[in-house]
Amino acid sequence: MNVTPNPFTNRGVITDPGDFIGREAQLAEIIARLRGMQSVSVVGERRIGKSSLLYHLAQTGARRLGDENYRFVYFDLQDARFHTANRFFQTILQHLDAASDVIKDGNTLNRNLIAFTDQLEALQQSGQRLALCLDEFEIVFKHPGEFTEDFFDHLRAQLGLRKIAFVTATRSTLQSLCLEGRLTSPFYNLFTVVELKEFIEREVQEFIAAYHARVRFSDDELQFIYSHLDPHPLRLQILCFHLLENRQRQLAERALAEEISKEYGNFEPKPLLRAKKLLGFNAVNRLLEMLKPALVLFKGADK
Repeated sequence: MNVTPNPFTNRGVITDPGDFIGREAQLAEIIARLRGMQSVSVVGERRIGKSSLLYHLAQTGARRLGDENYRFVYFDLQDARFHTANRFFQTILQHLDAASDVIKDGNTLNRNLIAFTDQLEALQQSGQRLALCLDEFEIVFKHPGEFTEDFFDHLRAQLGLRKIAFVTATRSTLQSLCLEGRLTSPFYNLFTVVELKEFIEREVQEFIAAYHARVRFSDDELQFIYSHLDPHPLRLQILCFHLLENRQRQLAERALAEEISKEYGNFEPKPLLRAKKLLGFNAVNRLLEMLKPALVLFKGADK
C-alpha cells in the first residue's frame, strides 16, 4: 500500500520558500519600509514564526522589491559568534564579503564601530542596499558589557542615515528591552513595529488548501482539523502531522486529540488543545464551505 509522505515536519525555521505560507500583510509592510531603507522590529511570542519570516524575507526580499541592488542576509544571534561586539562585527562583515580583519581585539569599541561602519559604507557606495535580518535580537541585551550605550547610539546613527536597514525579531518590543536594560539610548525609536500573531482565517485556509494538494485530506480528516483547529502555525503543523500519521495507526478521535495535546506540551508550559474554542473561527461549517472552491480547484488540476 502506498503511504503518503508526511510533510508536516517543520518544527524550526522554514528554509524552503515553497513551504512558507501566509504572512503576506506583514511582508508587504516590511517591504514598504525597506524601500526607504527604514528599519523594522518584528515582535511576537515564541514559536509563532518570526525566524521563518525573517529567513523567508532574506530569500525573497530583493525579488519582492524588484531591485537587485538590495542585499539581504539572515543571522541567528543565538550563535555564540554574536555574543561579543567584535565577533558580531566580524561575522557580519564576513557574510557580506567585506574585510573583517579591520575589527581587532586590541581596538577600543568605538574604533571597531567606526571600522565596521566604514566597511558598510563602502558596500553602500558600490551600489548595494544592505538589509540585515537579525533573529533573536534579544541576545545583544543579555551582554551589556559588550553591547553598550555607545554600541546602540552608533548603530542608531547609521540607521538614521539609512546607510543600512535592520529587520530584527524579538519576543518583546525593542523599547521594553532597552528600558529593562536601563539604556538611555533611543535606539528603538527608528524602528517600525510589525506584530506577528496567530494565523488569520484566510491563512489557515491557504495552509489547509496547499497541503490538501499533496496529502488529500478526507472529509473526516478535514472535519477533525476544524473541530480541533488552533490557528497558531506550529500547533497547526503538529495537529496535521499526527492526523496524517493516524492513517496507519487508526487511533480513536479522543486518543488522537490527547496525543496532539501532549506534543503541544513540548513547546509550551501548559499543554492546550483548543477544541472548538477558536479565536475568529466560530463556524466550522462556514469554513468548510469557504474551502470548497480551493479543494475543487486542486481536484480539477489532477484530472
